[in-house]
Amino acid sequence: MVKKCFLDRVTEFLGAQAGAEAIDSLDLTKEQAAADHADYFLQNRHIVIEIKSLQTDTASKMEPILAPHMERTEFQQVAARGLDAVLDSVSDGDEIRNTLYRAITESVEGAVEKANRQIRETKRTFNIPDAYGLLVMLNDAVLILPPTTVAKRVGQCFTKRTATGEPRFVEIDAAWLLNE
Repeated sequence: MVKKCFLDRVTEFLGAQAGAEAIDSLDLTKEQAAADHADYFLQNRHIVIEIKSLQTDTASKMEPILAPHMERTEFQQVAARGLDAVLDSVSDGDEIRNTLYRAITESVEGAVEKANRQIRETKRTFNIPDAYGLLVMLNDAVLILPPTTVAKRVGQCFTKRTATGEPRFVEIDAAWLLNE
């Protein structure tokens, strides 16, 4: 028996829920088909679900950030002590750690931004402005992003504001993070 990929298993689970509708399987109007739309409806179209699967390993983004520091004596001990221990021992460790964090989690924020747009367009084109927006974020491929790191970045996205002080990602009411 061939094991199904994580995304296939999640979509199979969602599709098996009572009243679930896979949006791509619906007869869409031209406007709905042309718009960026979400993946599923649940609960009589009261819930709009967008699934995002993290696929791109962002570990390669660390090298250019660390490269300028590798000549430093403390950083030559990374293999023996581990990066966190070295960063804890240098005065600019928190700054470097924050730069690394932003670089390796950039794809998470990009996924939240795209999901927000897809949920917004789905609500607009199906005329369901009060529907609940749910982001389902999957990670079975990007080992450098443990669940706590993904959850932290998603949470930070939810607290972001626009220039006028409004919440930036208003269409996503909740996120369900699944890690394998």
